[in-house]
Amino acid sequence: MAFRTMVVDSRPIVCLGMLEICATSEFAILASTTNLQDAEQQLLRRRFDLLIVGISFADQTGFEFCDKHREVLAKTRILFITNSSANSTWETSLAIHVGASAIASIKMSPESMLNLMRDVASGTPQWSDVDRKRYRRQRSRLNPADPVPLLTNRAH
Repeated sequence: MAFRTMVVDSRPIVCLGMLEICATSEFAILASTTNLQDAEQQLLRRRFDLLIVGISFADQTGFEFCDKHREVLAKTRILFITNSSANSTWETSLAIHVGASAIASIKMSPESMLNLMRDVASGTPQWSDVDRKRYRRQRSRLNPADPVPLLTNRAH
């Protein structure tokens, strides 16, 4: 079974790298784009099993994009990709908040990336209990009336 996949990252080299990694795997890259407007159009046209999305874009973050399209992405597994080797608490909280399954570094080996993608696509939990508790604690301190409090509160 091929996992229908879309790759969205502002860096073309990352999109090309993901296409190369997935070329002989069970991941069918149905769409690959470097901007969120194209990604939005793709989401409206077809359903994906896995969305691999970068964190930083010119007009908004990948977190804001996923939060905006939460209803469309309800059954799609999300894997964020980042430049850093270690995820910040803020990035982890935002990823959990928007329903992502994991954050991966583009510095991972292709084999490790594919293994993580397989785990995410199959629904294997990737967040530790510590990450989940930290997210719940941070969430409880924020104003519940704010529709996207974590996306606007960048304090670590």
